[in-house]
Amino acid sequence: MRTRRSIKNNNKKKRHIKVILFFITFFILSGAMIYWLFFSSFFAIKNIEIKIEESKYYNKEEIFKIIQKNLNKNIILINLDKIKKDILGRYPEIRNVEIYKKYSNNIIIKIEKREISAIWCKMIDEVNNQQATNTEELKIIKKIKECFYLDKDGTIFRQSPLVKGSLILNIYDSKKQEANIRDKIISQEIIVFILNLKKELEKNIDYMEIISIEDVRVKLLGSYQIYFNPAYSLDDQINALNLVLEQEIKNDYISLEYIDLRTEGRVYYK
Repeated sequence: MRTRRSIKNNNKKKRHIKVILFFITFFILSGAMIYWLFFSSFFAIKNIEIKIEESKYYNKEEIFKIIQKNLNKNIILINLDKIKKDILGRYPEIRNVEIYKKYSNNIIIKIEKREISAIWCKMIDEVNNQQATNTEELKIIKKIKECFYLDKDGTIFRQSPLVKGSLILNIYDSKKQEANIRDKIISQEIIVFILNLKKELEKNIDYMEIISIEDVRVKLLGSYQIYFNPAYSLDDQINALNLVLEQEIKNDYISLEYIDLRTEGRVYYK
């Protein structure tokens, strides 16, 4: 007849064996899971699809080289944020990169390029003393320092030559600010105002000049200037412009220097 002590010892041994078997099973299953996740072919990347509007500044092959540098054979381990950051850092002409996984083995990368909405030029003050005989005759003139392509978000993304004509809008900026690639140099409100203004005046614009956030000036081709205020309704300003042109100025444009619409509810012209 077994004693209580022997029964208790047997129960301890059984529990001990169960614990050992549990940990052995756990490690076997964990190892199998790790192998399945990271070393088996089940999660191996089989296809990378790049959707891209190609540009003269980059192409699909160049984008793929950047992806390869960050590529891991396993789709779980691939760092999608790092790939996106590297592509955007390399090409300022790219507006956005979308990367997502499709099914278990495919990666799709969509490249959105920046569209040129205008050419933005920084203006600087320069002393014109070529014809001056004394310091009182010195005059400050505006001079273009540098120009950049500008997208619809108000971001500059590549240096540009100044292109004259009606095919592309030229914006001169007189505000004192530094300009670097990828800088958002025009606020969203003003860039929307400017692009809508361009549509309203169609192909009659020679250039625009940003004096301040409440002063945008439009130089018409071979004609006068119009001063607009982005702080209030463009429709109201266009209606006021058309009204003064039809009822007061009519066809007398020769001596007209400017029409000033910056004060809400009032129109001045000279």
